[in-house]
Amino acid sequence: QGHAELFLHPVLKFIVDKKWYLYGRSKFLWIQGIYLLQLVLFPSGYTLLSRHYPLASFVCRVLAWVLTLIYTCQHVHVATSQLQHGETIVGVFGVRVPYHLTNTWNVLRLLLSLFLFWAAGLDPFFL
Repeated sequence: QGHAELFLHPVLKFIVDKKWYLYGRSKFLWIQGIYLLQLVLFPSGYTLLSRHYPLASFVCRVLAWVLTLIYTCQHVHVATSQLQHGETIVGVFGVRVPYHLTNTWNVLRLLLSLFLFWAAGLDPFFL
């Protein structure tokens, strides 16, 4: 059994908070900011601006694609790093799955990235 009372100790709380502010917070906010921009630029480029401002629409779509590429590369980097260091669980059929991909939100974000790449391939500008 776990010892939850250990996590309530002020020294441990201080250490965890300090590590969060020094190492985790800025990376987390950076990744969330990229994701938020991706979510704003995609509908702006495909629906909101497409009829009246075709150039602005295209710029929004290109920016969404670039952010999607950055976001996907970051996910792949984390997943491959976890695979290399053995930070995995055994999934279906004995396949090793990185901890990063056990979070449903991360898997859904990667699916969104795949759909954005698919939309980029079907973009009227390139057809």
